[in-house]
Amino acid sequence: MLRSDESALRAPQPGLSDVDELVAGSRRAGVRLTYHVTGTEQDVPGAVQVCAYRLVQEALSNATRHAAGGPVDVTVEVTPDRVGLRVHNGPGTDRGPAVRRAGGSGHGLVGMRERVALLGGELHLGPDPDGGFTVAADLPVAVPAPAGVGPEYDAGSGSTG
Repeated sequence: MLRSDESALRAPQPGLSDVDELVAGSRRAGVRLTYHVTGTEQDVPGAVQVCAYRLVQEALSNATRHAAGGPVDVTVEVTPDRVGLRVHNGPGTDRGPAVRRAGGSGHGLVGMRERVALLGGELHLGPDPDGGFTVAADLPVAVPAPAGVGPEYDAGSGSTG
């Protein structure tokens, strides 16, 4: 939606429960992956769930593309106040799944930053001393209302009541 994709506006949007399928797909592709999740998405607004899903999706894609064969650890922690995400990949080996190593659209990391900023969250990403890379996000469950919208804004539906 950040880049005005008309079909994305009409399609059902993924949420936190769909992260399981991302993880399963990565494992089927040969990624050595551990996955930890705590809490439930029950009271998490849709905008936060979509953001969390997209962050994990992009981080897994980048790990597969740029660190093939390296181990990946995905952690999702849901509390009443926040959704915490951490995706860490170790350095790649040449024994990983075959992936396209050419550059992507260039919107991956920028898109992550934009999504998190829209929700008033925090994003930390970058290389690690072990040669890997970490994406860590802290997303507030109480999503700030867009400028000019009063306190009756419902972040889950994107409308006012």
